[in-house]
Formats: sequence, C-alpha cells, structure tokens
Amino acid sequence: GHVGCWFSVAAALIILDLSQRPELQPLQNAFLAIQQWTQKEPAHFLYDLVTTKWPIWQLLSKMRFRVSPQFLKENDVEPALAWQSTSGLNCTQPSGGALIPEVDFKWPWRYDFRHICAALRDLKGRDVLFMSTFFGSDLQMSYALRARQVARGLRRFLGVEARACVSSCRACCDRLELCDDRARGRCRVPAAIVHIKGICECATAIFPKSRGVVHMLDPVDRYLSPPPLHLGSRKSAPYREVSALLAETSTAALEYHSHPSVVEFGWQVFHLPHHHSNLARRTATCRKEADVIGVHSSKLDPELKQGVEKLLSERFPHVKMHHVQPQPMEWRVRAGLSPFGPGFSEPILSELREFDVTLMKPNCYDPRPEEQGSSLLDWRAWLCERHHSGQRLVHALSVGVPAVVWGGATGHVDALRPSSDWPLAWSNEEMVEQLAALLSNRTLRCSLAAQAPILAEPYHLERNVERYALALAEMVRRVGPST
Repeated sequence: GHVGCWFSVAAALIILDLSQRPELQPLQNAFLAIQQWTQKEPAHFLYDLVTTKWPIWQLLSKMRFRVSPQFLKENDVEPALAWQSTSGLNCTQPSGGALIPEVDFKWPWRYDFRHICAALRDLKGRDVLFMSTFFGSDLQMSYALRARQVARGLRRFLGVEARACVSSCRACCDRLELCDDRARGRCRVPAAIVHIKGICECATAIFPKSRGVVHMLDPVDRYLSPPPLHLGSRKSAPYREVSALLAETSTAALEYHSHPSVVEFGWQVFHLPHHHSNLARRTATCRKEADVIGVHSSKLDPELKQGVEKLLSERFPHVKMHHVQPQPMEWRVRAGLSPFGPGFSEPILSELREFDVTLMKPNCYDPRPEEQGSSLLDWRAWLCERHHSGQRLVHALSVGVPAVVWGGATGHVDALRPSSDWPLAWSNEEMVEQLAALLSNRTLRCSLAAQAPILAEPYHLERNVERYALALAEMVRRVGPST
C-alpha cells in the first residue's frame, strides 16, 4: 500500500531490531524502506536534510554486519550506502597556527584537509543555491548532475547548506523576491548562487554583488559567449555581477581566462569538469573473451558504426554491438521513480558494467537540419572538441571499462592525460583498428581496465565537491560580507 513517510518506517524498524526481535527481520526491511525512499521520494531536499541531520544511513552502515552479504547484494543497497564520506575529515583538531600554502587551482588541484576545513569554516551558516537558466533546463540530465547531485554531495559529504531550485529561473526568482520583500532580515539570502547553462538574470538583479552575494556561472556543455565590451553596460550588466566561471576542459579554462570580456569583468576561472556518479566504485569484470562492444550515447557516427559492423562480421562474429540510447527523464516519472533521486544514475552504471569495450566519440559531427549546406556544423564541432566534457568517458572509466577514445576531444584527453600508454584514435579507421586490438588482446584489454578506475578517481563526486567547496569559499572571501 501507500507509505506516507519511508523515514518513519525505517526508523521504527531499526528500533524494532534494537529490541532484539530478529525473527521479524526488521533490519532487512529497514534497508528496503530507505531504498524505496531513495528511489521514489520527489522531495529529495527533505530526504537529504533528514538523512544528514539524523544520519540514518550512517547507522545502517554500522549495522550492516547484522545483515547477510547476499541480501545486500541481491537488493543492491551499496549505491545508497556510498552517500557517506570516506575521507575521515576531522576539522575539530587545531591546525597549530601554522600558515598553510594557497590552494593550487590548476587541475587536478592541490590541497589537503587543512584547506577543506578552512573552506568549511568560511561556508558555515551560509547557503549555496544552484539555479537553472532557460525554461526546461531544470529537467535536463546536465542539471541533474551539475546542480542536484553536486548540491546533494555538498550536503551529504561536507555538511554545506547547498540546494538546487527545482524550477525555472523565473519561478525561482519569484520565490526569492517574495521572501526577500516580505521578510527582509529574516529571509536567508544565499551566500552564493551557481548558475547552470547560462545566467539567471533576475537572480543577479535581486541579489547583486553589492549585497555580498557570489554569482558563479557553469555553462556545462554550452559554449559561453560573453557580450563584447562595445555593447555597453546595459547589455553586460548581468555578466558584471558574475564573479567566477567554471570550465569543463583545460582548453576552455585557458580560452576563457584570456577572453577580453572575462578579463574586464574580473571573473575567476576554475577548471572544474564533470564528476562521475559511481559512488560505490563498483567495477566490471575483465572477462576472458570480449563479447559485447557497448556505446552509451544518444547518437553514433554512422560511418564509425559501419566500420565496426564490418570488423565484427569479418573477424569477430561472436561479438555483439550494443548501442544504448539513454532514457529520457520522463520515463522515470512514468515508472513511478523520482527522475533525479540519489540513485538515478545507477541504471546507467549497470548498463556500462555489461560492456567489455566501449567506443567514445563525441556527438559533434552529426549535422542538424539547419546546418545542412552551411559552415555551422564546422563551428559547432570546433567548439565541441574544445569545450565539451569527457563525462561519458569518465563514467565508463569509473566502472573499469576499456575504451577506444577519440583523440580530437579535449575532455577525453584531459581524463586520460595521467596515462602514458592509453591509445588515442584520430580517425574512424584508427578507432576500428584499436577496437580490433582490444578484442584480440586480453592482456591489453585487462591492463586498460585496471587503469580505468584510477584515472576516474579524481572525478569521484566526493572529490569534486571538495573542489566546489574550495572555489565557493575562495569567492565568498573575496566578495561576500564577513560574518
């Protein structure tokens, strides 16, 4: 039947278990109750508030030894348990008064626990708000990752008061303005607003820098085009309220850093790429024989697909090619699941773990109807290669799937840069050749599979929210009022 409050059910079951009535198996049912809440509760800010302030997951984690490993595996509770910090961060110990060096913000950033503790002190009692831009962008996958999951990670891993507005830019502004007008002095003004995709101009108008509010812009997969300086102050006013910009790739960070408008506006540019959502760090098994080539993408280059199919039919007839097109968010709603719950990316990771090898080529080269017979495709491909993240590749690496990687995308190159021997392909023919090498050479395939999670670790959400906290604290110190 209908359950009004999964938290109450789980809490009651834990109490029942503590009363030593093991024949009722209440602890197992407590895990299942919380998992249902994880999957179906639409108000995930309430979920995170309750599970952070009353840390029921930490309690269940400590009691897991009383539940059989087989039960935990069959019911797949590990992803939810993974929403706990593994860093062992302890900010209560005195630092000894010694000066600490400044954070090196060059990727992958150099910092230690002292920097994180200092950042958390600066953010204590301050709210961070993530906002979408154009209508419907709050329902996109990129907003789910860069806003909802990051806000949840900041709350769950670091205790930062971060949340995402689950509505359009204008609707969020209306709520903020109403609160600000009616309850000035009692309405909590955000210390920082992170704008996803573009600038929510009404938010910069309500809470300008002069009120001590930090505005950070995260274009995600969109190329940001700051207004030319000759257009005047009216056109550039919202941009002048922005204090920092997050760049997905090393090339984007360099180009934005030297952009004349960005320099004039005084933006701080941070290279902060997408995180991956494999919180439990579960990996695939490198099988003796490769049976499945997988592609997890909405599109696949027809020429590349044709070349792969020809290779398989001629040399590897037992290998199947599996093209998984991501389900739209509406599918999760129809299935009765919250579209952006804590475990919404688990089906994607499960699909990736079924692959023996994957192909990674960005969707930059397929012409749209309006691009036929024009140079727009070349321009979009040029931007895509320089500014799009390696998010799909990083997720595949996180589960230990070796990938044949297109070398023309900066996001891919950034992710593989620490590896001295990961091959890159510069044409469809090279991609097919490298695929053949992986299918025929288990030693090579398993060697890359072992490297993959190591390459993905800097992108783990727990690590990335540390960087968010450091960047937010840096800008609050510069812009925000002292407390």
